[in-house]
Amino acid sequence: MNTSLVKYFFSFIVIALLASCKQMKVVSTTDNDIINSQNKAFKQIESQQKLADFESIVIQGNLSQSIKSEIPELKITMVVEKDKLIWTNASFLIFSARSLITPEKFKAYEKIKRTYVDEDFSYINNLLGLDFIDFESVQKLLTGKLFFPISTEEFNFDISKNQYLLISKEPILVKMKDKQKKYNRKIIFNSDFSINSIAFNEVNSEDSILIFYKDKITDGKIELPSEVNVQIKGSKSKEVTLKYNSFEQKKIDTPYKVPNNYSKRNL
Repeated sequence: MNTSLVKYFFSFIVIALLASCKQMKVVSTTDNDIINSQNKAFKQIESQQKLADFESIVIQGNLSQSIKSEIPELKITMVVEKDKLIWTNASFLIFSARSLITPEKFKAYEKIKRTYVDEDFSYINNLLGLDFIDFESVQKLLTGKLFFPISTEEFNFDISKNQYLLISKEPILVKMKDKQKKYNRKIIFNSDFSINSIAFNEVNSEDSILIFYKDKITDGKIELPSEVNVQIKGSKSKEVTLKYNSFEQKKIDTPYKVPNNYSKRNL
């Protein structure tokens, strides 16, 4: 049976003996003590989930996906210039693609069908089935950090098998183009408060958005997951896996220019 963080750490053993009319009175932990303990735990998580201090990192890795069968596993170079841009170059034999994400735009093009995307963040939100994704969210998602806020008012906090579990008290409402969805959220943290997985489970449906992180790679004080796996379960299931083999702190050129004979891909 799951137990709350407070019940796990504290077993209401505070007994104060008060002499009044020669009677003994038992006093338990106050509500304020409980709230303060929960807040400390949430602050630890929030501290661990802050982005590291860096100017630019260059990541080498691989990308695989189940969205389009004709695209094999790709070699990728990803550049993250903190709070400025995320640039990716992906290639395999004659196939190549490039993307550029800035705080204002999501841009990408690929050379097989000669198409490109030039949209705001509604494009990424539409792909994921969410409505709150922006540049900061993408930056955190790709670097293994929590990409939405948490609070003791919204989540229950349990501990199981050396992992920390945050389970939403109420579903969140997501507004999309022509419909609305409600999701329950579950976040699992490892013992060091790094993220193990995030799940958005649609209410009254089998549909879900699942994000899994594996292991770590490091460069100085910066840590990244070795793998980011995003699964979208539903009528049109999708899966994308990013494997980070290595990274280093440096700055390189991030060219992006769509050739003249490419056609725009619509949402």
